[in-house]
Amino acid sequence: MPKPCSKHRREALSTAIRLFLLLCAFACFAERADAASPLPARQTSTIAFGQAEAVFGSGMVIPKSGWKPQSIPHTWPLTDAQKKQQAYQAVWLRMRFDRSALPSEALALLTQDNREQVMIFVNGTDIFRNFARPDERTQAWYRPYLVPIPNHVLRETGNEIVVRIGTRYVLQAGPITIGPERELQNQYAWLYFWRDSGVRMVNFAMLGLGAVAFLVWLFRRNEPEYFFLALASVIWFANDYQFFATVSPPNEHLFAVASDFAIYPAMVASLGFCLLYLKDPHSWKIIIGSTVIGIGLWLLFWLGAIDNGGFYLLSHAVNLVVCGKILIGLRRSSPIEHWLTVLILAGLTVGDIHDMGRFKGIDWWDGLGFYMQPFTGFVFCGAFLLYFGRRAVIAFSSLENVNRDLEKRISVARRELVESEEARHILEVERALEGERERLMREVHDGIGSNLVTALAIAERERQPGTTVRTLRRAISDLKLTVDSLEPVNGDIVLLLANFRHRLEPDLRRAGITIRWEVKPCRNLLWLDPGSALHVLRVFQEAASNAISHSGAKTLALGCREEERAGRWGVMVFVSDDGCGFDASTSEDHGKGLASMRARIGSLGGEFICSSDKGEGATVSVWLPLER
Repeated sequence: MPKPCSKHRREALSTAIRLFLLLCAFACFAERADAASPLPARQTSTIAFGQAEAVFGSGMVIPKSGWKPQSIPHTWPLTDAQKKQQAYQAVWLRMRFDRSALPSEALALLTQDNREQVMIFVNGTDIFRNFARPDERTQAWYRPYLVPIPNHVLRETGNEIVVRIGTRYVLQAGPITIGPERELQNQYAWLYFWRDSGVRMVNFAMLGLGAVAFLVWLFRRNEPEYFFLALASVIWFANDYQFFATVSPPNEHLFAVASDFAIYPAMVASLGFCLLYLKDPHSWKIIIGSTVIGIGLWLLFWLGAIDNGGFYLLSHAVNLVVCGKILIGLRRSSPIEHWLTVLILAGLTVGDIHDMGRFKGIDWWDGLGFYMQPFTGFVFCGAFLLYFGRRAVIAFSSLENVNRDLEKRISVARRELVESEEARHILEVERALEGERERLMREVHDGIGSNLVTALAIAERERQPGTTVRTLRRAISDLKLTVDSLEPVNGDIVLLLANFRHRLEPDLRRAGITIRWEVKPCRNLLWLDPGSALHVLRVFQEAASNAISHSGAKTLALGCREEERAGRWGVMVFVSDDGCGFDASTSEDHGKGLASMRARIGSLGGEFICSSDKGEGATVSVWLPLER
């Protein structure tokens, strides 16, 4: 397996640091809240009752006798026969206090964890009840109650508080504290949020997150982890409903059993989601195996082989085994998904251990003063949906990058299309020009050229004066030169010289002059169009004509080579003869001809060079730049 990239390690470390800071902030907040609303054991201006007198009775009138000492909080499990009666069983608690032991301000009574019906009497006066009718199905055991005590019912000494607690499933009396209402108000607000409003808020939010996950699964059936996330949110909600429900169902016993045992299928659905989300190859085997184990645990409980505590311990053992498997996977690969999963599952395990320590009968600690179970499902669903949100943000960013890349490609394609269209247009123009050039060449050759050749033939047959014949021959030569300049050479100076040589050889042969070809490979002159080519050919026509007519040369050299001049590269083209030469500075005809040739080459951005001495021949050189 490939090692995790540094990016994943940084993300995992960042997540761990954020969770650590969050826990620190939570601890600071809890410490400040605890300082603002001290617990009863640390208060000096309140009375937390640890002892009371108790008596059982299902009536609504305070019993006269049968009171026995009883420590509180306390739980009295009902027998199966009592549960089957479907009638409320009640316990009465009686406590006494002196008014002088408390501050002289408005008093209140704070209590919680009382199942289910609660009535409170002070000095025989009914000051509070959480139900309207004796047979009303009340389900609000987890909600704290802050009950103001009217001043007119209090005495200076010998005040008596009587609390009646009625249930159909488990009789449970929670802590009871009396003190100044102002002081107890902060503690009540703290407890009310973490026990009622906060629990209600996060569970309905969790149900909404589950609905979102279910909708995602409907559109992505090939990813069953979304279905398990939705299933986990529903089961966690059903399990947590007991904490904020206000009305009991018809069968409290069945509702309580279902609430207690719903935690295991909730854990199975949660672990199943984790395994499927992490693409574990044995996901379905573990999910099916965990389900079978859960059925076996329920059968053992139903047969009486284990109790609630044993069921919780065994179910959490399954949780730890799956967490261990995920940790083993971290040895092979450790993307942020694995770290996030382990951190969340570890947090759920810590929360479950915290809650087990608060169970009646275990009583390891009071912990935070409330159960963490109602929040664990929300943390689980919320954390993973936040991660999915992160994935969505990354996907949206990738999509935006793709869109930007697509826009760039479209822009490039549009620009290339415009350039291609321009190139096509230029090509069409060039083809049109080439066609027109070929037409002109054909007309010149077949029309003017044919007439000149005919005229030359007639002049020679009729023995016309030599000047006439020479004039016709020069006209034909000029015409050929013009036609050669129209030939498409694409800037190939060597090809242009080859055509010139082909036209020149017959005249040289008649004059008894041998041509020497001294051409070296040269790069093309891309700017050499027909007009520029005609200037070059005119210059070399003039040089060759002078050599044939006046030099008496036996050899004429024609060639080219690449040469650098003044830091610029170009092509040096030359015509050289071994004739008598001339003095350009003293010859009027030569001076005019050289000036004309120099002007032609200067218009092309080149350099014209002529060197000659009497008796040593003459050389006409033209340097043409590669780029104008």
